[in-house]
Amino acid sequence: MPRKKAEGLTPREREIMEWIAAGKSSAMIAGIIGGSPHTIDSHRKAVQRKLGVATSIQAVAECIRRGLIQ
Repeated sequence: MPRKKAEGLTPREREIMEWIAAGKSSAMIAGIIGGSPHTIDSHRKAVQRKLGVATSIQAVAECIRRGLIQ
């Protein structure tokens, strides 16, 4: 099974993490991909929970380490 599937992140969650890694805020990401900042924050929190980390920075680092984002 490919690692990306094993991690359990959705394509949208990975997309949001790419934008966070690029330094975009929730409001900016919402404007780029559509939706609300609250929805973006919900996805970010889901990623943090799935990866077992406490912050967005840790989530980005863990996504990069696991090859989920570049």
